[in-house]
Amino acid sequence: VDADRVGTALRVRTRRPGDRLKPLGAPGRKKVQDVFVDRKVPRDERDAVPIVTDASGEIVWVAGHALAEPFGLIRLTTTVVTLSLRRV
Repeated sequence: VDADRVGTALRVRTRRPGDRLKPLGAPGRKKVQDVFVDRKVPRDERDAVPIVTDASGEIVWVAGHALAEPFGLIRLTTTVVTLSLRRV
């Protein structure tokens, strides 16, 4: 993600009712619930998927499933933050 656009602090949490983001390359905003349905994430696994947010609480990444458009790399990006998910 673009470090300048994401800010100085990232937080990790679980999903909350009504969570929304604008997925990279998709038109409009989408509910996190719909991202899970589209990606066929089993219901019993959805609460275990980490949600990464910026300091203001805006969703940056639904770990392993969707990156939010506002934080994607652009031509003017000079510094990046690499986010990764490791399953054990």
